Amino acid sequence: MVPAPSYFFDGMIRLAGARPVYVPSDESRGWDHVPTAVEAAITPATRALLICNPNNPTGYVPSRERLRQLLIVAARHGLIVFSDESYERYVWDGPGYVPQMLLRDHHPDLVTVTSLSKNYAFTSWRVGYVHAPAHLLEPVHHAFEWDAITSSSTAPRSDSAGAGWSGCCWATA
Repeated sequence: MVPAPSYFFDGMIRLAGARPVYVPSDESRGWDHVPTAVEAAITPATRALLICNPNNPTGYVPSRERLRQLLIVAARHGLIVFSDESYERYVWDGPGYVPQMLLRDHHPDLVTVTSLSKNYAFTSWRVGYVHAPAHLLEPVHHAFEWDAITSSSTAPRSDSAGAGWSGCCWATA
């Protein structure tokens, strides 16, 4: 279940063997993710709710109360909530960004994914992290174990520069 519009989650969802279901939001309502609309779209096959907080491409940032309401809907239906919070540092007005993990007392099955690449301008590094309870990290680890075994050429060069290596012949020095 994905509130829409949203950016490029379709492929990842299908790669996980699931079928994405999009719940449209409306520009006239500020792209708000309405909990009743999300709940109405839940079926027995629904396993997760994926939100982008702040949303790409709309810039919608759920308030603390709206996020709490979405988590309560997810908890009521036993859904895992995945939150892409890669744009957390791009909120300059309004009520401000609220990390879903601050509300984990409303629902324990939360997975937050964020990107250092976006938040700290590590362009092309594709570095980030996942924050989740241990029982949900194992499947994440399993999914990425063989997919993410290398990094870009930029990161090792930066690492070696930070360590004081010249980039030439360090192994034989």
